[in-house]
Amino acid sequence: MKLLEHIYVITIERNIDRQVRMTNLLKPFGLAFSFIFGIDGRKISDKDLNNVIDAEKSKKRLKYDLSKNEIACSLSHINALKTFLENDKLDYALFLEDDISISNLESLEAAVKLMPKPSEWDLLYLGYQQMNMKMPLKIYLKWLLVYPILNSLRLKQYDLQKIKRIFGRPYNDYWFRAGYHNNAHAYIVSKSAAKKIINYNTPVFLQADVVLMDMIVEGKLRAFALNKRIFHQSSDLASSIGARESWA
Repeated sequence: MKLLEHIYVITIERNIDRQVRMTNLLKPFGLAFSFIFGIDGRKISDKDLNNVIDAEKSKKRLKYDLSKNEIACSLSHINALKTFLENDKLDYALFLEDDISISNLESLEAAVKLMPKPSEWDLLYLGYQQMNMKMPLKIYLKWLLVYPILNSLRLKQYDLQKIKRIFGRPYNDYWFRAGYHNNAHAYIVSKSAAKKIINYNTPVFLQADVVLMDMIVEGKLRAFALNKRIFHQSSDLASSIGARESWA
């Protein structure tokens, strides 16, 4: 299975320098790709926002208002997923944002041989933020001993499976079961997963990466991630959507 056979690079039309950079980055590795021109946050009017976002649902979930650039980023990912769905020849595709760097590519060949079967996954992270990689011992002891007792006594109700899905869990030497890890700069999805993601975030109420995180924790996406990340967000490039103290 050639995981890097079908690649879409999400960018915006005015970011010509990033498109040149991505071309120079991917071509030496023999990676063929197509640019998907997304939505430019600078060009979204207030009227446009009202047609594409569920502001009430978003504020309830996030406790803050999405910025225009965050909304534009989510719309860009949705449009890229729709483009993928329109291609009848593809069963899966890799989506990259235009600010990535590459390392550990040589490890992919061995990882593919031990990857989960296609019937077992909806999404594969080839890049992610290293957070919630393992359930902390304090939380694990509560999850194992305290929460079940509180549930049985009906003093409080904890969704034990949901808590478990927040954290990464071992699978093999190359892959782990993904949890709540942040970032959407490098992920592979199946056709069925693409449809789920589009439906879940239409109208938009979450950032492109938080959508994936939420759906994984809710059990709506079966996700795995490489132990050795291949794609990273480049430290040399500023985020196109700006910084926020809390992304969740």
